[in-house]
Amino acid sequence: TTSPWGRGPAAGPSDSVDVARWDPEQHTVESLATVKGITRRRDQSPSMKPRFPNVPFAPQDGWAVTPDGDVFVVRSGDYHIDRVGRDGKLVVGPPIEHAVGMTHQPAEWSEPAYIEEMIANNEFAEVKPPFVPGGARTTPEGELWVERSMPFGEPTTYDVFDDRATNVKQVALPEGRRLLGFGRGVLYAVVEDEDGLQTIERYRR
Repeated sequence: TTSPWGRGPAAGPSDSVDVARWDPEQHTVESLATVKGITRRRDQSPSMKPRFPNVPFAPQDGWAVTPDGDVFVVRSGDYHIDRVGRDGKLVVGPPIEHAVGMTHQPAEWSEPAYIEEMIANNEFAEVKPPFVPGGARTTPEGELWVERSMPFGEPTTYDVFDDRATNVKQVALPEGRRLLGFGRGVLYAVVEDEDGLQTIERYRR
């Protein structure tokens, strides 16, 4: 990806990021898509109060590359998938239905005084995005797996998309498992016990 500052001083601040492909033989860079990145707080003035540099829970676009070089872009606006082929052909998938919800928070954030101070000094997104930033992955077969934003305590769940950018199924991992990656026809997950020992597991997809 290339950040806005890479476009030169005239570009100005932006939450957009370009996804580009570099050809090492031709020494060329081709821009494939523009994605929504981190949302910066509108008020960037210094403060002695506790403040986040970015807007917590603000939606971001995701992206992932297939082994063949096609690019999936997960759009956060209406939650749909764009697939950009190696030849530049764009396939736009249909919007995916999703519930609107807020995220869980640490216990101390429930204290009235803390909530009042944080709200007064920070800018928050109104709702939680439909998918997890950075939660897009591709399989060796060219599927796209997108991690959904789930209520606290529910299993990690993925929407699975085919090469037409269409949602074909949803997969929930066994309780306490975290996805590590994919092999051909399998996925690898890790589970941690109460002593902190991590075990890698393999599942047929």
